[in-house]
Amino acid sequence: FIRGTFPHHARSWGPSRTRLPDVDGWRALSDRPGRAGAAPVELRKESLAKSSWSYFAEVLGNSGLAGRNIRLQAGELLKVIDLCAASSAMTHAGHPFCSTLAFDRVELLVPCCHGDLVHMDARLVSVGNSTMVVQVLGRKRDILTRQWVYTHEAFATFVSLGADRRPAQVDQIKLKSEEEMKISNYIKSRQLLTHTYIKEQEALEHSEMSLEEIEKVSTKFRDNISMEESTILLRKNFLPRNLNGIGTIFGGDLLEWMEGAAILCASNFTRNSHVVTIAMDRVLFKTAIRVE
Repeated sequence: FIRGTFPHHARSWGPSRTRLPDVDGWRALSDRPGRAGAAPVELRKESLAKSSWSYFAEVLGNSGLAGRNIRLQAGELLKVIDLCAASSAMTHAGHPFCSTLAFDRVELLVPCCHGDLVHMDARLVSVGNSTMVVQVLGRKRDILTRQWVYTHEAFATFVSLGADRRPAQVDQIKLKSEEEMKISNYIKSRQLLTHTYIKEQEALEHSEMSLEEIEKVSTKFRDNISMEESTILLRKNFLPRNLNGIGTIFGGDLLEWMEGAAILCASNFTRNSHVVTIAMDRVLFKTAIRVE
């Protein structure tokens, strides 16, 4: 997977095609013995990948702090990434009832500061039965060089919901260009890694470290702190304005809150207030949160 292959403008993202059995193939299945009178199988529709393209362009943060090189909190940037990705997912699904399911990977390569003009392009790169993986590429306008600087990249997964708030099937996407094939294969490899990672974490939960292993690890550092001592307890009240179109807490607000908590925990652990977020990996929203 090479970042340099990405086009500068999202409009140049080419269409793609997913192979499906032809009509004769479906007829052969329906003509098998024991399937007489069976209802015909409906083919899933296909949509061009470029038809899901969406973009976001806005001055982020406090414009009064522009020009002071004050770094924007990553949580605020994550909220905007989620909004941009959701717009692409909703465009493909054809309705606004799409919920954030996971953030597979987020890389914040160049800091965005208050007052920066940030442009984000989002496109659909992979679909399941009801899930949609959206890639978001971000860049900011550098004032001194008057050039666009590549700043961040993220992959977010959304699920399409029907009128009964159950997962609803979405159209497939067509993959044609070589670049689209590469990114699709990359997403599949990331999904395999995620399954492996989950299995490894489940295995670690049922294993215990021996006293010798603990002493060996603890002697490598000058200062020792237990996990309980590094724990930060927060409580936040969400308002109706934090709800999305399906009545649950907006994923971007949750990401912003989680990132702030992580920064506070890391600062407490390192005794250093100068801590920044540079990446996120495998953030899963397992259960929807509603305001009671």
